[in-house]
Amino acid sequence: MSGIATSSSGQKDDYQNELVFERNRLPPRAYFKSEHSLNLNGRIFRDVHLIGFPTRGNIEDFTVRTELDDQYKNAKLNLDIAYSVAAASNVIVSLEKAGCKGTAVFEQQFELEAGSSQRSFSFDVSDPLKWTAETPNLYEIWITLAGEEKGKALQKIHQEVGFRQVEIKKGNLTVNGTAIHLNGANRHDHHFKYGRAVPLDFIRRDLLLMKTHNINALRCSHYPSHPEIYSLANKIGLYVMDEADLECHGFYDAVARPLQIPESQPYEEHKESWQGAYVERMKQMVHRDKNHPSIIFWSLGNEAFYGRNHKAMYDWAKAYDPTRPIHYEGDAEALSADMFSYMYMSIPELVKRAKEHGDDFEKPIILCEFAHAMGTGPGALQEYQDAFRAHRRLQGGFIWEWADHGILTKTDDGTPFFAYGGDFGDYPNDGNFVMDGLCDSEHNPRSALVEAKKVFAPTISRRIGHSPLLLLAAGETATVDMPNFGQIDQLTGEAWLSVSMELASSTVWAHAGHQIAWGQFRVGEQSLVKFGQTEPSSGIDSPTLSDRLAILTLSNPDVIFEFDKSIDKITKWSIRGTDIFEVGNGPHLTFWRAPTDNDIPEIAQYWVLFGLDSMQKQVRSVSHTLEDGNLQITTKTWVNTIRWFGLGQGETYRDMKQAGKLGVWTNSVDEMITHNAFPQESGNRTDTRWVHLLNSKGSGIQAELQCEAPKNEGGFDFNVNRHSAHALEKAKHPYELARSDEVIFRVDGGHHGLGTASCGPPTLEQHSLHTQVLDFTVLLTPVGL
Repeated sequence: MSGIATSSSGQKDDYQNELVFERNRLPPRAYFKSEHSLNLNGRIFRDVHLIGFPTRGNIEDFTVRTELDDQYKNAKLNLDIAYSVAAASNVIVSLEKAGCKGTAVFEQQFELEAGSSQRSFSFDVSDPLKWTAETPNLYEIWITLAGEEKGKALQKIHQEVGFRQVEIKKGNLTVNGTAIHLNGANRHDHHFKYGRAVPLDFIRRDLLLMKTHNINALRCSHYPSHPEIYSLANKIGLYVMDEADLECHGFYDAVARPLQIPESQPYEEHKESWQGAYVERMKQMVHRDKNHPSIIFWSLGNEAFYGRNHKAMYDWAKAYDPTRPIHYEGDAEALSADMFSYMYMSIPELVKRAKEHGDDFEKPIILCEFAHAMGTGPGALQEYQDAFRAHRRLQGGFIWEWADHGILTKTDDGTPFFAYGGDFGDYPNDGNFVMDGLCDSEHNPRSALVEAKKVFAPTISRRIGHSPLLLLAAGETATVDMPNFGQIDQLTGEAWLSVSMELASSTVWAHAGHQIAWGQFRVGEQSLVKFGQTEPSSGIDSPTLSDRLAILTLSNPDVIFEFDKSIDKITKWSIRGTDIFEVGNGPHLTFWRAPTDNDIPEIAQYWVLFGLDSMQKQVRSVSHTLEDGNLQITTKTWVNTIRWFGLGQGETYRDMKQAGKLGVWTNSVDEMITHNAFPQESGNRTDTRWVHLLNSKGSGIQAELQCEAPKNEGGFDFNVNRHSAHALEKAKHPYELARSDEVIFRVDGGHHGLGTASCGPPTLEQHSLHTQVLDFTVLLTPVGL
């Protein structure tokens, strides 16, 4: 949080003055600082500025507000200044388009009387370019306090101005009269080396990554951000929720566990003696950040219950700044807040509330936190977006959260890793609950952010509120004639049309050619490809059959194939001297995946309770047909390349596959593995038609699912890893996994979705895998051997 202190001195210039800054580590107001992040309090982590003003006079404060007419065309620019001058002085106010220095929209001069006072000015501006997140048109206002000598200024102030108007109209949050949709993310101050002391270039990189991944809104969780953030948001176009530094999360724990203190207990939010401290937090934020057009609403804080002191914060802010709505999730009934706000609400409940008043409602609904991005996930992001789009009252939300909070450190032997709660001997702590971001701890995009970019894409289906596209007006649709592809239906296999939408020219946030959106569309009526296009191995003589004791052997000079009927398992498969898998470790059934962060709070315990982690097989017949679960093979080190036809190139799951593009993909084995700071199930590929495990010469085996498994209408799932599910489950950090040259290949007959149950609803029913009879066949064929 930023604070402002003022002092004056009558000392001459040649005197030395000493400025002392005291930072109390645990003042009483620390009750307001219980946030969901690593506990890194105790030091100053932002810059401290000492600003000097001339003794002859200065402008102490200024407020810029814009007001649009009923047609949102012409505007007024309203300027309030507070000043102190020793003698009557002139102030010059000018406005120019950003980047067009010397072409003033207006320039006017006013006289200020001697003394300390305030003045208000209003300027008419004819049809200025408007500011939105999609069209971040900026102007610059210059406020110059003239000096005694002509041409010299006592003080010059510069501020970005965006002409925009924020309102609640017909129950919707609108900008310039148009209802907006928030594709947002929550962001904490974090750096993987410097903690909360975040370098400016790192901050800029964060916001540019957001913008290039179709995130259009930022919640400053849960305190005002570095001032640079708002200036950059003005320029690149991000809607900002600025949030007061107020969170009493610890009291939530006292209510819920283990003290069982009743929620009716009069905590600070109800005590009049704390009202000044509450309102002060709001004042500091509003006074510091009020002039930024990107800030379209204020927030009273986070998870601090609701009481009279919140109402006092709201009343002060509305009186001082009536131009912005106010948010606060703790005000569950929206008694004060200008919108209903919820956290981690399930889609059915969200839709139910959206329908409660039909189309006659006064306040919108947003999710200030949803789609908890912890570990592998989040699942069902597309389903949330579909709900937002289907109901006018639902205006989107903010994914929790932007990045993992790991701190780069080393083990005793020098192995680097990202530490989280408890790794520093700290107690209490949130454990790996702070590793829940769209980006990793170095703020590099994880698959979750790639998924969000696809789900949030504003085009293809023409989902843009303000900016034009081609010859279409905002919100319009058009039909584009498809090129003539000839006799598509006569082709063998599947045909898909890929469409991409890219920036035609460079912007302040991306270069020309940057892909905003893409889509794939089925062309023709071909059936799904069941088999790979590579011809299986040829030139192999017919094998001889030997059935001795329990071992069934097929062999010829090129092939040795052994099947142990007593354990119902292939024990050896060798083609021209290459062992396809480890001897004695052939294909076998498994019913277990290393629990994800979203599995652990709820469903994983039932999987363990019913023994899915330790299932045993009984051989009742020698007919080798697979049962429910998945097939797993451990190969030798000859496999180094994976090639498949399905969704790629990164990981995809049943409820997290929007970013997967259908194609033929090639990765190395290590590129198939998704590395999490907390090891767990990851790296799955879904909707697969066929997959090859290949050596450096392009030879290997091909796996196909010959019949559709339930809920895998587009193909099957597979996974390639170097560690078993049980090894992943036991490890709490990547360094606990021993280096392995094994390649563990898994083909799924059914795979449970991800959901967001680490902090939110479980996997949706349509993406869940339940106890049932599954009957599927996996065909393994040598390729190029």
